[in-house]
Order: sequence, then C-alpha cells, then structure tokens
Amino acid sequence: MSVYRASRVYNVPESTLRDRTRQNVDINCKHGAETLFTCEEERKLADHIVFMANIGYGYSVTDVRCMAADYARSLGKNVRAKGELSSDWFYGYMQRWAQLKAVKPQKLGLQRAKTASKATIDRYFEGGGKLQRARHGQG
Repeated sequence: MSVYRASRVYNVPESTLRDRTRQNVDINCKHGAETLFTCEEERKLADHIVFMANIGYGYSVTDVRCMAADYARSLGKNVRAKGELSSDWFYGYMQRWAQLKAVKPQKLGLQRAKTASKATIDRYFEGGGKLQRARHGQG
C-alpha cells in the first residue's frame, strides 16, 4: 500500500507517514511533553492512593494534586505550581492509571460508623503504622 493510500485509509497525515517511513522520526517516539514522574514514581503514588482508599481514607482530586506536588518537590523535581499540580496533570495521570477512580470523599455516615468492624479498624491503624514507618525510613 502506498503512503498516500495509507494516509487516506487510516486518516493519518501523509507527512507523518512519510517521516516515519523515511526514518526522519523514530518509530517509538512519544507524543506530547514528558511526564513529571517516571513510571515507577507514578506507580508508587498510585499504590499509595489505593492503599489509603482500602483502609478507608480516600483522597479528593485536590488532595491528590497537592500530594503529587509535594511528592515531586521531595524528589527534587522542578514544580512551577505553588500548591498543587494542574488539573491537566491530574486527568493525564488518571488516564495512565485506569485502576484509579476519582470519587468525591464522603463523610462517614452513622450506619457505616456503627458497622465498622474491629478488623477494619485494626487494619486501618496497622496500615497507618506502616505508613509512618515508611515515612521515617524504618520500613
């Protein structure tokens, strides 16, 4: 199939296909700007968000954006924002980590408070202890 025909069939600009076939552009190049975090750093952030949600502490969108900005600063990354990262960063992050879901945190209702089991409460405090030890380099 010719480059011209492929551009029409797959609705890709002909110049893009020509650049790729002539090897003017690397086949594995990525579109857009580089992400703030590496894949491993983003995975650690996602794991933390999931862990906290599992022990009953969900983060709001603003919480995640602020926490991510603090995390980036702690890693020595250049963050232009004073308080939190942009909503564009957040929604790009959510697209890359599909297992995360943005939900509005809710107050603990009376029925949920009454039905909280000892095991759930123990797991919450055990998880919090692990988090504190990790923050202080002990675990």
